[in-house]
Amino acid sequence: MYGRSLRGKKLSFGISLFAANLSSLEGVELLYPQSWSVQQDGKIIDTRLGISGTLASGAEFESLILFNQFKMTHLVNYNFGWFIDSPAQIIPAYQEENRDQTNTWGFHLGYSMPIQNSGWRIGSILTTNYMTHPKIPNYELMNILRDPGKTWAYNIGVGFGYKKETLTFGTDFIYEPIWSNTWAEVLSPTEDIYGKLLQVGDKTVDNKFVFSNSIFQIGIRQQEKSFGFQIGMQVRTIHYQLKQTNYIFVSQRKQIESWTEWTPSLGFIIKLENFQIHYDGRFTTGTGQPGVRSNMFLSRDFAASNANYIVAPSGPLTLNETVVFSHRISIIIPVGD
Repeated sequence: MYGRSLRGKKLSFGISLFAANLSSLEGVELLYPQSWSVQQDGKIIDTRLGISGTLASGAEFESLILFNQFKMTHLVNYNFGWFIDSPAQIIPAYQEENRDQTNTWGFHLGYSMPIQNSGWRIGSILTTNYMTHPKIPNYELMNILRDPGKTWAYNIGVGFGYKKETLTFGTDFIYEPIWSNTWAEVLSPTEDIYGKLLQVGDKTVDNKFVFSNSIFQIGIRQQEKSFGFQIGMQVRTIHYQLKQTNYIFVSQRKQIESWTEWTPSLGFIIKLENFQIHYDGRFTTGTGQPGVRSNMFLSRDFAASNANYIVAPSGPLTLNETVVFSHRISIIIPVGD
């Protein structure tokens, strides 16, 4: 990372380059519930350029452009049989390789300004991400080839904040519309169920996602000389519609899913003579491990919270309720003057 301040520290810019090798990604093994093990290997490359500044009026602005490349390989091992029907049929052990690749170009703008001398500020953000998906894994969950693909995702938000002496208050609302299209292509001339010949490059399946998500956040903090506390609440809604066309079976289906996640939080700060103790705690309800109902006696579950998965469900979803607790304790010790 490199950064520098200009114009008397009223304007700053920075650039960064991040690269990492990955041996695993949390939650991926749950996307292959019938597997014995999943070996993962991959990398991430992330580059960013940002500019921020303060105007004479007290307004602040920020802008950012980025490129992110994500590549993973999943080596899925099936080392045990699975009873499908009566009489029992056993699937022999085998190994499957899946690749997961996404390239992301992003642009972000942020602006905030004081409202006269009232202690209030108002701000807004606009973020755009364009993603291409050269390869998407063929997860057990949906078992339909669907790559390549592309996604447009946006964040449009507005917020208010208030600060006076020891009291700080803030609230914001963010709307997240997303359009994603993934598909699979014919690799060799193939006939549909009516005998029509599909040529190389034609689509065999087409998935169109439309997301309409939102985030509402509110919080307050009181900070005295030696003690402070903060409480907050986040409400996140997820709503999407999938329209899927299968050109081999000449069929279409439509699926709509939605849920709401609630995350209250609580924290405090204790300032002692030589160190500080910080605590942040939160729990999330309304989320879970979604799966797809199958013709077997079990539903297949997976966890995809906060993950960059493009998954087209193969049927009605099930949801096993989950509550997630998070705790963070920090001890800060000043060094030097």
